[in-house]
Amino acid sequence: MQARLSLAGLTLAMLSSAASGAEPCTCKHVTAPPLSRLGAENARPQFEPEVNDLKEFSSFRGVRLDMQESDAKRALERLGYALVSLRTTETAREICRGGFSVGTLRFDANRRVSKIELNPAYFGVGSTDLRVFADDVFKRFAVRKVPVSDDVCFGDITCFRGASSTEQFLILRIADDVQLHISRRPRHQVLGSEK
Repeated sequence: MQARLSLAGLTLAMLSSAASGAEPCTCKHVTAPPLSRLGAENARPQFEPEVNDLKEFSSFRGVRLDMQESDAKRALERLGYALVSLRTTETAREICRGGFSVGTLRFDANRRVSKIELNPAYFGVGSTDLRVFADDVFKRFAVRKVPVSDDVCFGDITCFRGASSTEQFLILRIADDVQLHISRRPRHQVLGSEK
């Protein structure tokens, strides 16, 4: 019961921070050259290039949990993205594609990625079928689906939740906004850490 309440609290915190639009978009100030437009017909995620350097966390087109901010910035720049400081916090950076936000990286006190928040455009998706997107992401990153209780996702919020061996995933849609949240699994839940 305690674990369920804790999980519900975590999910609600993720939902409320996503729904509140806590940080204003800073991408409109980026003066990077425009990238080619995404076709609305592109509904399947583009996962390449992946960096398989045998780290304990999944690579999301070169970005992964626990990497240094400078390494994340270089990985994003290779894809044509910019990592931009938010005006409201020093612990997060917005991922920009031209003048549009495609995600956010959150950092711990040591400037290592502690949470990744991405929208489908980060993966080159122009038109999102939520179930197809969730299925593609879960298959690609070997994520086991975890049931979502009705008291967490209701009304116009649709959720898909899952876990890999070291990460927890939450894919949600609030109205028309689709987001993928990746964070570290709590130590006591990491697969293979049970004795």
